Amino acid sequence: LEPPSPPWARANVHEWPEALLSLADELTRESEERTMVSSLQGSMSDVSSGFAHLELKGLRDLTVLVNSASKDPKTAARLRQIQKVNADLSLVPAILRTLSKRQGEPDVAVAPSLAIQVECEALQLLQGVLLVDPDSGVQAVENSAVETLLERVSGSGDATVRAAGLDALLCMHLTSHGRLALQRMRHLQGASKVASVLVSSNQPLKLRHKCAEFLLLLLGHVHPSGARETKFTDGLGGQPELPPVDDGVQNILGDVILDELLADMEFDRPDNTERLYERTLHIVQMTDMLAK
Repeated sequence: LEPPSPPWARANVHEWPEALLSLADELTRESEERTMVSSLQGSMSDVSSGFAHLELKGLRDLTVLVNSASKDPKTAARLRQIQKVNADLSLVPAILRTLSKRQGEPDVAVAPSLAIQVECEALQLLQGVLLVDPDSGVQAVENSAVETLLERVSGSGDATVRAAGLDALLCMHLTSHGRLALQRMRHLQGASKVASVLVSSNQPLKLRHKCAEFLLLLLGHVHPSGARETKFTDGLGGQPELPPVDDGVQNILGDVILDELLADMEFDRPDNTERLYERTLHIVQMTDMLAK
């Protein structure tokens, strides 16, 4: 929803006095804020409607808004401010409520393909919100996002939804409050749950690749401090820096696979995507060979 152009949009404003320019800027800002609030209210109403088609429409409209905020710092700042002063327009809790509602037994009144679309859209929107507003990572942890995402990943649902859950989980570690997500992950033995999916030959191959990718990026890029020992961020033993994986991962993967996950990888090369795919493929193949 684009705000209407102000009446002075085509005026020769550079000839206006400073006080008039300041007033025009303030009126424009207020108009843009009202437009965004109205857009958020309409989309949030659709998301909470309880009807899957409306939920999907609302989530897609919110995704458009978040994408716009990712390209414009002013729009991003306005979106963050509106959510701070109006809890009803806070995106993270609404997204997680949608995901929690879809968890468990499928709704027989909703076509499976539509339910999958709703979940994938919600997970992609969560990724966008976390990246546009890093502080939303705190709210996500407080609203049990790590638990919700891990339930998706380790469950028996659609592989595409579970893979999107891993992407959203990784985004939580990329925020300025990623340490909170890391602590929650360790408490829930989240890395062990991902590792269990990775080594299971009964799981879809695409999902196993995504699990290998998640662990590679978590250990080698997001938290590259190592997986087997606790270090200290101040060098004096004052603030412990927890290893990113819990103790059960080594038992599930074994030393060979864990060493492969911890092997150095340059993440600033132009062929990163191809190299990452080759590494994940190699890791999946290794787990299959070692299981025989």
